[in-house]
Parts: sequence; structure tokens; C-alpha cells
Amino acid sequence: YAIDHESKNGVLVNGTKIEARTALQDRDVITIGDSTLVYSTEDSPFTEQVLELMKRPGQGHLHTRTSD
Repeated sequence: YAIDHESKNGVLVNGTKIEARTALQDRDVITIGDSTLVYSTEDSPFTEQVLELMKRPGQGHLHTRTSD
């Protein structure tokens, strides 16, 4: 789920500002301020290539994992 806790700029899911808790689906694009995230339900062998393609000059990316 994506939740916006009354942030100044809001949270967008696939370009639409969310107003309530929103269920996420594979490949949803989440925008929070100047940051863009892509939600995935599984690991991809292409994760690093996707992150490199999405980089803007001077911008880093955080890739997190959860353990099962």
C-alpha cells in the first residue's frame, strides 16, 4: 500500500495524487517529491539496468530489499 500522511506535495501513483491508502500493483510508479520509485512484486534480473535508465544527472538511487 501507498499512504500519504498529509505531505506538502502529496504522493502520486501512476501520475494520480492519492487521497487514501492505495493498493499497489506490480510496476506501479510512485512519485514522492522529486523521487520516483517503481513497485515490483518480485526481483528482476534487470533491476540494475532499470535503475541506471531512470537516473537523472546528479541523482542517486536507493534500492531496498525485504527478507522473507
